[in-house]
Amino acid sequence: MLSGRSDQAVASTIVDKMKALSDPRVSVYFEPVTGNTLGLKGQYLGNAPGNDAEDSKKNRYSRVGSAYASIKAPVVLMSAAEVNFIKAEVYHRASNAASAQAAYEAAITQDFAALGLSSSSAAYLANANVAYDGTLQRIMEQKWITMFQASYESWVDWRRIGYPALTPAANNATSNVILRNLPYPDVEINSNRANLVAGPGIPIPYTGLSNRVWWITNNSSFLTNFYKGNLFSGISIFLSLQLFYLLWLERFYLKNTESFSREFLVWRISFSKFSRQNLILKEILRS
Repeated sequence: MLSGRSDQAVASTIVDKMKALSDPRVSVYFEPVTGNTLGLKGQYLGNAPGNDAEDSKKNRYSRVGSAYASIKAPVVLMSAAEVNFIKAEVYHRASNAASAQAAYEAAITQDFAALGLSSSSAAYLANANVAYDGTLQRIMEQKWITMFQASYESWVDWRRIGYPALTPAANNATSNVILRNLPYPDVEINSNRANLVAGPGIPIPYTGLSNRVWWITNNSSFLTNFYKGNLFSGISIFLSLQLFYLLWLERFYLKNTESFSREFLVWRISFSKFSRQNLILKEILRS
């Protein structure tokens, strides 16, 4: 880790999935176990989510590898691979199997190239458990692997689609439901208590973390409208909601400039990326 911390291991969820697929990116995504007290040196092993076994000497679990934990590792805001996974999903929803497959394969190929593994991409795509099979699950599972460097994006995808299938962490405090939103930090509660009391109320710890946030919907007609039939209507609805959220933030955090600035920055980053994704969708449906 660039931070110098030695107590943060990678999760077995992604390590085991990539090993099962014989994914060559394992060697650059992860650092093998370096200690040998338990005879595990050289193996790629992840820690089960929720397990708090001590491993400061790196005898049990792998850490983030050279691709993303090196001092020279790039900070990727939006990769070509991510763009093509977005396109693959859109084409799939539009029932354009040929274009979905082309975008899916391009995404994986581009990610391998970015990691210096171009010579391995063809064999990986030939793997029966990797080759495009016409399902959204296959697209999203491979996108999840590729987006290891941007786990927040994978969390967004999982919350709106449900892939890959995940198991709640052991010893969780949310009744075995994976979190779907984040808690308000104490600084917001302490500095904005009057408005919280007058509005939604003081958040109760753990309660509500499994609730869907406002932009997650099971409404298939919305998705059909957004991805397939009337793109611009879908975008207009979503952008209007984004604007409403910004105005709410301005009103809600007006008395706390620091908090508002932080929330506004997060919103601007998210909005900027969402806008770029909309441009991708627009160009696809124009073609």
